[in-house]
Amino acid sequence: MINGKRGQQELLSVIIQLLIVATLMIILVYFINSTVSGKLVKDQMSAKQLALIIDSAKPGTSISITSETNLSIDGNKARAQSDKLAYEYDFYTNYTANLEQKEGGVYILTIK
Repeated sequence: MINGKRGQQELLSVIIQLLIVATLMIILVYFINSTVSGKLVKDQMSAKQLALIIDSAKPGTSISITSETNLSIDGNKARAQSDKLAYEYDFYTNYTANLEQKEGGVYILTIK
């Protein structure tokens, strides 16, 4: 009976190790897929471009932006999010920036 219990413990240990390795592999494949498809880079570029547009705009400016990613402004951060991944980029302006979402991935950026 003692050998049977030790064998069960070893089997349980191997199963747990396999589950951990499988989970890590799934996470790795998801990250590689996101990177290769360009979603991560697109989010980074969209957030950075939005922040740079806000920084360079003067009060009274309204700009129409078309984007495949979800854009938002949180305080002094431009945020772009496509799926579960999101990227934020800081902007530095003394003016108030409002971002309004319209239909079809169109956003209206207003600087006041």
